[in-house]
Amino acid sequence: MNLYKLHSEPAVLQGNDKQIQIPVIAYKHLRRWGARLTLSKGKRKKLEQIIAKSAEYSYLYANEILRDRFELGEKAIATSAEYSFKYARDIIRDRFELGEYVVSNDGEWGYFYAKQIIEGRWEEAEPAIATDAKSSYRYALFVLKGRFELGEDAIIQDSFLAAEYAIDVLKMRWIEAEDTIKQDKKVWKEYKEYFK
Repeated sequence: MNLYKLHSEPAVLQGNDKQIQIPVIAYKHLRRWGARLTLSKGKRKKLEQIIAKSAEYSYLYANEILRDRFELGEKAIATSAEYSFKYARDIIRDRFELGEYVVSNDGEWGYFYAKQIIEGRWEEAEPAIATDAKSSYRYALFVLKGRFELGEDAIIQDSFLAAEYAIDVLKMRWIEAEDTIKQDKKVWKEYKEYFK
């Protein structure tokens, strides 16, 4: 009986010749055997080509095994906002231009990239950042160190963040947001106390 035919994903089963074609399996194989330098250059290169198909495992390979750039995997990394940011932060320690387009279109990772990689305003990412209340608030507070008008529509939807934005960024009452802030009695009480 061929058990591989009965499994929903036979490629992940140990002993299956196709298993090594999956980036996570190739990565684990290189992690286990590559560190011992028992793999031939040809085998290592084949495994690297498989890993290079995945943003996550290309980043992990660069960060945990090579501790250096993994140029073969950079194209895959550039398809993920999260791994483009992490690759720039942990490996390149500078801007990762190939991945900036995808990062600039993700509010959360766009904020992190602006704060930790660019270390300042990043206008290309602002429309995406503005769609997320938390990222807009953080971007205003930690990057711009002042008002972020583009993100105020998102911030005003969250009573807690609206109050924090008024207190930490605007440093004055935010009249337009007070109807939202009033929806949370505890937040409203603290907001009123702060601006007495």
